[in-house]
Amino acid sequence: MEDLRTTLIKHGFRFKKQFGQNFISDTNLLKSIVAASGIGGEDTAVEIGCGAGTLTRALAEVAKRVYAFDIDADLKPVLAETLSGLDNVEVIFRDFNKLDLPAFEREIGAYTVVANLPYYITTPLVTKLLEESELCKGISVMVQEEVAERFCARENTPEYGAITAAVGYFGRAEKLFIVSPGSFLPAPSVES
Repeated sequence: MEDLRTTLIKHGFRFKKQFGQNFISDTNLLKSIVAASGIGGEDTAVEIGCGAGTLTRALAEVAKRVYAFDIDADLKPVLAETLSGLDNVEVIFRDFNKLDLPAFEREIGAYTVVANLPYYITTPLVTKLLEESELCKGISVMVQEEVAERFCARENTPEYGAITAAVGYFGRAEKLFIVSPGSFLPAPSVES
């Protein structure tokens, strides 16, 4: 596959701030994310905010099936190239937050969410998964560092809030590693 920047330029793609687009460009980071997710050969992965498909491709190399969601249809030609040759990936251009999750789950069965989430949708999306999902086995997401701190906060600390309580009710949150802005294209202004 060509360099990510070259592929995006070739297809005339322009980043859209309103979608919080920061695509992972670090191949070692991609491998670390997939390994940390625990996805294996019999698993189904759901990726939300697939962007240019770098994480999608890394997931497809180990998962049985990958459903990749993105809201930006301008990524179609980019994804056609970056996901070329993969027959276990379905890209869905749709807002995951508006998805009838129980109906989708009836179609695909049990799954694990693995995503580099657009930061502006992190809390509503995780809340949706926690409250509506019956078949989600786990959630491995890259989030803004401050949000990770909130997910993992202890009671009676300033970071503790409603999302912390919700995460704690349904499972446990664990911060795995810090990612520098240089691992993304374009680089965000915060650590992940």
